[in-house]
Amino acid sequence: MSKISSSNKDILTSSEACKLLKISKKTLYKLIDCNKIYGHKIGKEYRFSNEELLSYLNRPSKSKVSNLAPDL
Repeated sequence: MSKISSSNKDILTSSEACKLLKISKKTLYKLIDCNKIYGHKIGKEYRFSNEELLSYLNRPSKSKVSNLAPDL
């Protein structure tokens, strides 16, 4: 069995993710719905990997936020 080791700095709440990405919660939830960002829902709250969010920021894209339609 492998252990999953992660510090608290690696896991972010929705509020922390919004601050990192400099977006509103509404935009964050749209990105989740469109599968642009992956988060784990725990109870009523989402948790995000810091690595995942930084990866999203580094992805090449013409417009990350303005094109929130799901990929077809």
